[in-house]
Amino acid sequence: MEKNHKVIEFIPADSPEAEGLNKEYRSIRDREKPKFLPSEIVKKMRDNGYAKFGMHQHTMLWQEIDAKNPSKGFGVLVSKTWYWYELWLKEVEAYCLKNKNEFMNL
Repeated sequence: MEKNHKVIEFIPADSPEAEGLNKEYRSIRDREKPKFLPSEIVKKMRDNGYAKFGMHQHTMLWQEIDAKNPSKGFGVLVSKTWYWYELWLKEVEAYCLKNKNEFMNL
């Protein structure tokens, strides 16, 4: 079964290369990944019942696994401020769940 593949090259509409081409228009949206400050990560964990998870535990966790290493994709530095992506939020949730006896009031 043969598949049809297209290669799409974007060129400015007013460029010489675009003259005479059949034009097909599409709407392209840039999507910024949602970003979270450390305090927002901690608040989300506390809202999820991990009352004993605080900024200190958050800092110890990211330092332990070198989470600010850009190659890991957990966040980004923007104007001297580190923002965490949803991927890090999920990592922290998994960590809290694994250590729920330590972070929950049982």
